[in-house]
Formats: sequence, C-alpha cells, structure tokens
Amino acid sequence: MWTRATWKQRLELLSRLELDLYPLQWEVVKDNHRLRIAAGGERAGKSFIASVDMVSRLPWGNEYWLVGPDYYLPRAEFEYVEQWLWQLGAISSTRAIKKPKEGSWSLTTKSHQLVITRTSADVRKLAARSVDGILMCEAGQQSYATYLKCLGRLSESRGFLLCSGTFESSYDWYATTHVDWTENPSAAEGTAYSLPTWANVAIFPGGREDEEIKRLERLYAPIPGYFMEKCGATPAPPLGVVFREFSYRLHVQDHVGFLPNVPVYLGVDPGHGGASAYAVVACQFIHNPYWDDMDEEPEDRIDICNIIDAIYVPGGDFDTIMPIVKNALWYEATIGGAIDVEAPDERKRWRKYLGIPLQSKKVRVAEGERRLHSFLHEGPGGPHIQISAEVSKRAIEEFRKYRSPVDTPLQLESRPSSAARHRRGPEHLLKALWYLLYLRYGPVKGRDMPSPWTREAWRGVRNAFRLRY
Repeated sequence: MWTRATWKQRLELLSRLELDLYPLQWEVVKDNHRLRIAAGGERAGKSFIASVDMVSRLPWGNEYWLVGPDYYLPRAEFEYVEQWLWQLGAISSTRAIKKPKEGSWSLTTKSHQLVITRTSADVRKLAARSVDGILMCEAGQQSYATYLKCLGRLSESRGFLLCSGTFESSYDWYATTHVDWTENPSAAEGTAYSLPTWANVAIFPGGREDEEIKRLERLYAPIPGYFMEKCGATPAPPLGVVFREFSYRLHVQDHVGFLPNVPVYLGVDPGHGGASAYAVVACQFIHNPYWDDMDEEPEDRIDICNIIDAIYVPGGDFDTIMPIVKNALWYEATIGGAIDVEAPDERKRWRKYLGIPLQSKKVRVAEGERRLHSFLHEGPGGPHIQISAEVSKRAIEEFRKYRSPVDTPLQLESRPSSAARHRRGPEHLLKALWYLLYLRYGPVKGRDMPSPWTREAWRGVRNAFRLRY
C-alpha cells in the first residue's frame, strides 16, 4: 500500500470543495493503491471522479500529468482541476495558467505544483523527468506502450497512476488488465473499479431500474455484450472472439494441480517449425458427481477436465520438448493422449523416446470449437474445465483472444478492409486441447449446445449482406 497523505488529510481538503460524490466514486478516491483503473459507463462521471482524485493528492507532490490520446481529451479533467484549485485559493493569478488554442495546457499553484496535459500520440515524447502522479484520460484509447511509459515516469517518485475511460473501442490491454485485477485480486498489481451509468443517480434517479437505462438496454440488445460494456462498465469480449464464455473467475482455480493417483493425458500440437510453436497441454479427468443425481443418463456425459500444465515453445521441436516433459512432475503418471493427425512421425517419437502412446483423429475446426465450448459452458453442474493458476499465461490468453477466421455479420455490415477482416486460425494450445477432448469424448451429442457456424454458413450470411449494397 502506497501513501503520502492520510485519508483524513485528503478528506479535509475535499470537504472544503463540498463535492457531491456517489458511493462508488468515494471508493475510488479512498483507495490508496498506486495503480488503479476506474472504468466507467456513459455519463458515469469518469472525468469528474478522476479529477477529484488528483486534486485530493496534489499538495503532496510536485508535478502531475493528464495524459490523453491527443491534447484535446484531457481538457475536461484539466478544467475541473483548475476550477477547484481556484476555490481552494491555490492559484495566485491567471498568469499561472497557460491554455493555448493548440497544444499543451498547464497551471502552477502557489506552492509550485505543476499540472500539465500531455499527448500519447508520440509515446517517445512522454519522457524528460519523473512525475508524482499521472491520470490517463480515456486510457482505453491509448496503447499499452503508453501505459508502460507512464509506469516508467512514476518509478523514481513512487507516484500513482489512475487509468480512466470506457471499454468501448478500447485497446485490449485495458480490458484485460481490468479483468485480471477484478477476478484475481490476490495476484493483482493494482485495483480496478467499474462505475456503471446507472450509479450516477443525479442523472438516472431510478438507478439500474431507471426507465432510460431500461430503454437503452432494449435498444442495445441486438449486439451481445454492448449494453454492459457501454453502460455497465463491464468489458465484453471483442466481436469475433470464439470462446466468449471463458472467465478467469470461473475457469482458473488456485486449488487445481497435479493429483498423484489420477492418470495424466496429453494433447500435443507439434506445429510446423519456423515461426510456429510446439504446444503440449497436460490434463487429468475427474468424475463429475452432478451426473449421478440425474434421473436419465445425459446424452453428452463429460468429465471435469483439470488442465494442470501447458508447455509452449515458439519454433520448438521434439528435441526441445522432450527434456521439459521428462522433468515434469506429471511425467510418470502420463498414460496417453492425442496428437495432430498430420504428425505421424512425431507420434512415433513420443512412443519411442518418452514411452507415451498418442492417438490421432481428424478434427475439423468447427468440431473442435464445439467440443471445447461444451467444456467451458457453465451448465447446471458448472464449467467442465478448470485451469491451474500455475498454467502458463499463454494458455489463458489463447482462450481470450482466439478469433474466428471468418467474418461476423456486424463486421460485414461495416465493410472493413480485407486486412481488417482477417482473423487468426486456432492457436496451438487450443488445438492441442481439442485434439485430446475430441479423441476422448467425440463430437458433442444432444441439442443443448448450439450448432457451430461453418464456413459455408458464414458464406451465406456474407452473400445476404452484400445484396444490401
């Protein structure tokens, strides 16, 4: 925990301004962690609360930055700060304030604190000297490189960074960091808050049940996740992400680990060398007692899959993977697994040099995705995949970022360029996993899971949309 001034000192300063904050805003201001994210919905008061936070800390430092994607966006926060410093009597005269029509704005207080707006349009210019606090205005519209540069500017002073903004059209790092800090607070470097639109009861007196909020919810309903992202300050997976149901909170568990008396099975995707990667996932399957209480045998009975380890070696081959596998805690308990059907030579090497028999079965992308969906889906018995918190971050990122190699209707309607329409194929760790799950359980059975979109189906959607132009 970082502190320069006590909450009592800061509250005394704020009480002189007689500001009206709603409870969630007070939580952000009271939090004394050095790194914070305050994501807000539309009209949730993001600029207001970020400026309140900076003013409350201003007397205990020397230089503060308001960083935006351009010089224009931080001006709302600057004007809040300027107004309140005038009220506090902290500014001697208008000569202490510089507000040119173009470029950076700045002000200097009587006690020589400098507040200045900066732009991240050229990240290299966010340098020069150490600062005591930074407010990233509309942080979601700024790059990860900007975020890292701000951290560097604060390292000497041990200053604070508050990232404020919406999730709509944001860079991936902003939403990902918010999710990490929210769902896994014990390992987080900072704290994250969501200020939904309806928390601002001054504008929406009915709160979540306000008529205007309900109206917006109905209007935004055709786009999955859009209402909660725009108004609820809850990050939604980008359009095109295949495994939208993946959640760190649901699927990543601290208690999951190697169980000595349970056999281990491997999923292997050897890649093809060069820029490709060699991927191995180690899994243990645990009986799901939920099925025992059912009156009828389920059509698609699956076990709980514990992913206890993941190996990912860019440009790797069997010679680099073999010692890693032999030194793994689970090696002696491994009795089999699955491998890419197009890698018969690798299959022979695994049996000959590691004594692990691997099998192969042809798996179409749509079948593999659907089988993996069935394990991620949170049904009455909960999700059937649990990932060890010790598993490589790469595996978790693949769940979050794997996108369909075909266009979605919404993307087609906006008619992006061919480069923007391109989507990556399945990642190596995901392929390794669905080789194993498909080999063990076969295709998804029953009607509880939606049919996968095939390339042919998407082609029909694409042609339908083209008829409109």
